[in-house]
Amino acid sequence: MKKLTPQQVLVIEMLCDGKDYGEICYDLEIHIRTLKNHIYAVKKKLGCNTTVQAVLWWLQNKRNGVL
Repeated sequence: MKKLTPQQVLVIEMLCDGKDYGEICYDLEIHIRTLKNHIYAVKKKLGCNTTVQAVLWWLQNKRNGVL
């Protein structure tokens, strides 16, 4: 796994918390395009094809103490 930026960690954590794109954009004060770029980078770094896969990967590895 390539290291995520602090902003990317915030985004994946917020997705794991069940926040939708609108809530994340509002909370982080970013444009939807910026959010989508962060999500794309997270998926690429984690080796996932979908956002759901990335969220599941993050939750599983966090629970197992890898993160």
